[in-house]
Amino acid sequence: MDSEDPLQEELTCPVCLELFAEPRVLPCQHSFCTDCLQKIAAPKENKPVRRGRSRKSQNKTAEKALEFECPTCKETVSLKERVIQSLPRNFHLQNITDSFQKSRKSEGKRKRDSESGSEKKKARPLMCPVHQDQPLDVYCVSCQRPVCTPCVQEGDHKDHTTGDVHAAYDTARHKVRESLALLEGRSKNMSWSLEKLKRSEEKIKHSAKSLEQSIKDQCSNLRKAVDRQEQALIAQTKAAKTRYLQRQKEMLSVYKNKHEALTKELELAKHHMENKQPVNFLMDVPVLQQKLTDLQKSQETCDVLFPHTSLSKCVDFRPALQTLQGMELSHDSSSAELTIRASISLVDFSTGPVGKRRYSSAVVWQSLEWRLLIENKLSAGDGGQRRFLSVFLQCLGRTDGQGAWSLTVATQLRILPQEARGQMFQKWLRHRYDAQHANKGWSEFIALQELEKAGCGLVNDGRVILEAFVKL
Repeated sequence: MDSEDPLQEELTCPVCLELFAEPRVLPCQHSFCTDCLQKIAAPKENKPVRRGRSRKSQNKTAEKALEFECPTCKETVSLKERVIQSLPRNFHLQNITDSFQKSRKSEGKRKRDSESGSEKKKARPLMCPVHQDQPLDVYCVSCQRPVCTPCVQEGDHKDHTTGDVHAAYDTARHKVRESLALLEGRSKNMSWSLEKLKRSEEKIKHSAKSLEQSIKDQCSNLRKAVDRQEQALIAQTKAAKTRYLQRQKEMLSVYKNKHEALTKELELAKHHMENKQPVNFLMDVPVLQQKLTDLQKSQETCDVLFPHTSLSKCVDFRPALQTLQGMELSHDSSSAELTIRASISLVDFSTGPVGKRRYSSAVVWQSLEWRLLIENKLSAGDGGQRRFLSVFLQCLGRTDGQGAWSLTVATQLRILPQEARGQMFQKWLRHRYDAQHANKGWSEFIALQELEKAGCGLVNDGRVILEAFVKL
């Protein structure tokens, strides 16, 4: 047998030049195959008796010991039992030879699998760290990890709830798959939010540009005093623009980083899902599931509250121009429409005292001053007492306080959605305002518990945005 392996040479019979088969050890401590020793001793065992010898002489010859020479050292071996099987078996050498043959067969199989492009290699099972010769073939439900049978029968996991490792593998994959689906949905929602934030940046720039031009138009007919005031107001507008854009940039950076981190964790989780070995997968799944759970909790408050893109409330140039021009400037006084917005904390109105109020900033429109009033109210019903938001549009009267006044308007009171899945909540009313009827709205606009429901899409970071759209 041709080989360059030193171990194989030591395990080769010097007679047949093959690996030892049932090796037996001679008194000189050399070992040979049983069949090879049979062939060496055969001529002397079967040597014919010469003619002319007596029967008695033949018997004496038969009683003589079996003798032959060791093929290696040429020492004479004498066996009184006259059978090769009387020599002791070299079990140690046989065991080494068997192990060598098994390893060569495994190596040959791996080589053939590699050469044939086989992708199905039988993985060596993971062994128990306590019972090192036992595979991890049982799933301990109590400890949520694979264990071996002796651990369950007599070890640390005795009397624990156990189950089939493949069933646990399927269950764990199902849970991870559900977590991945939820996070993938949130990833899509964040992608939509990022796109909307980018679009709102252009709106902010456009609003700032429009406001600057409006201020310039208002001040164009004034003289030196107006010019000085104009520059101050434009500086305020630019500062507001810088603040808004800085906040916009920070929000973009934060949510972009969160989105990239989420995408990276999703790719890592998907890579774990490609693991086809149940035990390996189950060894990693507790850490993986905990990471996915933490991601879900950290992403639950990642919905974006989009900033206002109008800067008109940040720079109020009416007082300065009123002083210079001796006239009152109103919010789009000639416009047939008015929009007022207010933001409230849902927690304050849900847990605070009954009758808590919040007012929006006052706005001048059609020579009248307007504002929103939001209040929490306790109302009894069939299901018991519930808290409601009361929303009213108030007209505070003429800004100069002179003369009677009245105005009939149509009003849409609404709650703005702050998530992609949210739907705007709204109610319409038409009312004639005058000095005796200056407050109109809904005392039970919406139940607070409706806003507290998960997935309503009207709350972000605990805040609700209310708006009044008014038109003649």
